[in-house]
Amino acid sequence: MSAGMECSLQLVVRQLAMAGDPSCRVVLLQKAANLVQGLLRREVLGVKRDGGYRAEGFVSPAAWLACHAGLSRPVAAAVVRQAVELEDMPASTAAAERGELTDQRVQLLVSCRRADPERYDAETDAAFVALPVAELVLATRAWIVAAEDRRHDPDQPSGAPLEQAHVHLSQLMDGRWRLDGVLNPHDGTLLSQALDQSIARQLQAQRDGDPSVEQLPVSAMRAQGLVDLAAQALRDTPGQRSRNGRYRINLVVRLNQDRTDVEPDGPFPPEAWCDSPWVRVVLGAEGELLDVGRTKRQWPEAIWNAIVQRDRTCRFPHCDRPAHWCDVHHCTHWQDHGHTSAQNGILLCRRHHGFVHTHHWTIRLDEHQRPVFRQPDGTIHPPKQHPCRE
Repeated sequence: MSAGMECSLQLVVRQLAMAGDPSCRVVLLQKAANLVQGLLRREVLGVKRDGGYRAEGFVSPAAWLACHAGLSRPVAAAVVRQAVELEDMPASTAAAERGELTDQRVQLLVSCRRADPERYDAETDAAFVALPVAELVLATRAWIVAAEDRRHDPDQPSGAPLEQAHVHLSQLMDGRWRLDGVLNPHDGTLLSQALDQSIARQLQAQRDGDPSVEQLPVSAMRAQGLVDLAAQALRDTPGQRSRNGRYRINLVVRLNQDRTDVEPDGPFPPEAWCDSPWVRVVLGAEGELLDVGRTKRQWPEAIWNAIVQRDRTCRFPHCDRPAHWCDVHHCTHWQDHGHTSAQNGILLCRRHHGFVHTHHWTIRLDEHQRPVFRQPDGTIHPPKQHPCRE
């Protein structure tokens, strides 16, 4: 199989010499790295089988590898373990020989088999290999926890976490905060995947001309992603305005030239009429939102619901953050006598909400309730079309 992997690597190198697109080159480089790592494991396995490391005076394959490859002993030992475990993982071995498995995926798959070799059979291996990396992280963690529970005495409390983790958060003299800590491998991988997704969205926003992420380094994007996760967790936490699972009745008023219809937006079971909040929503002849209740500075749930139904996502150009990641922004600020109404509200994600306030942008909704963003000098910020969207 090593010869086949070497041929695949040579083909990838030739393709890389002809590739000009950066994204294509990254894909080929990663595949080349995967194949190189696979060839390394194959070589180590051969040395282990024939005992060649002893002929050179080494007591183990890991010591031999550490010396010749310039690796630390723990890293070299991990490579040897992976090579040995993959012998009994046919689906993983096949994927590695095709250059499809990154070193991270190999580590996750091998850790699953080492946690419970008897249950990790060929069928399980094939199912795990097919998972995207983010799902594989979660599956690996669940598999290892279940394996620990099976080994543990059922009459005793559950075992300790894989590794002790700690996070420190302290406020500096200038008001900023410092964050540092250590996570176990699986938790760290999970957080890294979440932050990588956030970084990818922000990099795409940079390419689309989003001024809120213009010239931001990746480290700042990572920090923004972490804050977004915290903000989302707080939004998901039940608070004083949370509702129980009862029915909700929307009283929809439709105005047209001939008549005025006042009807519940249903149907509802009989018990709903006894213990349900009413939300008044007034719609015009064309279905446009006219009024959703009383005005105050904090957005009432009725108005929030109406704006969410209209906007669906953050309305900043090219931002696709869903409504539950967003705040409702007063287009005309409250202190400037702006009303808390659907016509004066717009969904903005936390990043764009902060950007609009910090950089003094203004937003108005046109007659079709489409937002018009203006920079401080009055220039309209037009959406920049991405090539894939044209």
